[in-house]
Amino acid sequence: MICEYCNNEFKTDKSLYNHQKRTKYCLEKQNKYIICCCEKSFSNDNYIIHILNCVKYLQNKIKELEDENRDIIYFQNENDNLKQKIIDIEKDKRDQINSLQKQMKSLQDEILNINKTAMMKPTTTTNNTTINNKILNMSVLNFDDNNVKHAFDNKYNADVIAGGQKGIAKFATNYLLTDSDGNLNYVCTDVSRKIFKFKNGFGELEKDVNAKKLTNILSENGLFEKTTNLSQQFWTNEDGTIDQDKFLFIIEKASEIKNIEEDNTIFKNELANMTSV
Repeated sequence: MICEYCNNEFKTDKSLYNHQKRTKYCLEKQNKYIICCCEKSFSNDNYIIHILNCVKYLQNKIKELEDENRDIIYFQNENDNLKQKIIDIEKDKRDQINSLQKQMKSLQDEILNINKTAMMKPTTTTNNTTINNKILNMSVLNFDDNNVKHAFDNKYNADVIAGGQKGIAKFATNYLLTDSDGNLNYVCTDVSRKIFKFKNGFGELEKDVNAKKLTNILSENGLFEKTTNLSQQFWTNEDGTIDQDKFLFIIEKASEIKNIEEDNTIFKNELANMTSV
């Protein structure tokens, strides 16, 4: 028996019948084999069953993509708004910094003149003796990386960041520069010139002008990374959105801390007030 559609030969009516009902290439010649939009092929009977499931699948896929698209648009808008706010804030703070730097230069010139006058006056023996005794009684200051990182891991938080560079000065004084008995092991011996002194690991007296060594130690042991991570945790809600009030509250002080390597004026001034002898 010859199939009238594909010309294949069969021995029985039953085998011919099964062939014409089930064989893909024969069904295609009979125009009874349909290719769905999902690129799967079916006979007429099976296609009806499949298409219902395929439509449901496509509807769910469209909804999923639409939801993803809405999320992308939302976060893009949020990101654009945040970027513009950061640009505006940075510009405003940079203008303030420039203005303050001009004021600072004027004050530094005035302080220099005052120092020149003061150097012409005799210093009291009692004051020098007090300072020398204070320095001699200081313990060795341990700036071991593990100690500094331990202080950052256990004592550094959003409250410290909210204080800006002044907060960093208080943090360093309380947790790095003071021993367990409350004695300072890092002192400012010249407030006007911001000269600090401490005993290094060899027991030798070491000078730290403008607190640059201390600033570098803080920077090298995670100050910027901790500030960034804790600030983001502070202004991020549980659902991942940004709390604008918290962001605006802390971003200025966080930026002040991140600028400490370039300009640590606020830090060293506060440190001098807290450690002067």
